[in-house]
Amino acid sequence: MVIADRKKVVLVIGYSAGIGCWGGGTLVLFGRATGLGAFAAVVTLAVHVPGGLAWPVFVESEALWLWDILQRTNLVKNICLLGGCFHFLHHRLGKYSLARYLGNKR
Repeated sequence: MVIADRKKVVLVIGYSAGIGCWGGGTLVLFGRATGLGAFAAVVTLAVHVPGGLAWPVFVESEALWLWDILQRTNLVKNICLLGGCFHFLHHRLGKYSLARYLGNKR
C-alpha cells in the first residue's frame, strides 16, 4: 500500500492524537475518566520506547543527539504521569478537586 501524500496523513494523525489527548486530559480534570492511565501506558510503550531504541530516517545525523534527549525526556515524563494516573485510580476525590466542587454546585 502506497500512501499518496504522506504529509497529509502525518498531519491528520498528529491533530487527531492532540485532540484525543486534550479531550482525555479534560475528562481526567473533571474526574470523569481517571482510568486513562492505560492509554498513557500504551502511548509510552508504543511511541517513546521504540523512539529511544531506533533513529528515524527523517532526522539528520547532526540532530540525533537531540532526538535521543527528547525521547528519553518524554519517556520519563510519561512514567511520572502514569504514577499520577494510578494514584487517581485508587483514591477518592480530594477536598479541593474540581469534580467535587462542581458536584456540590449541582
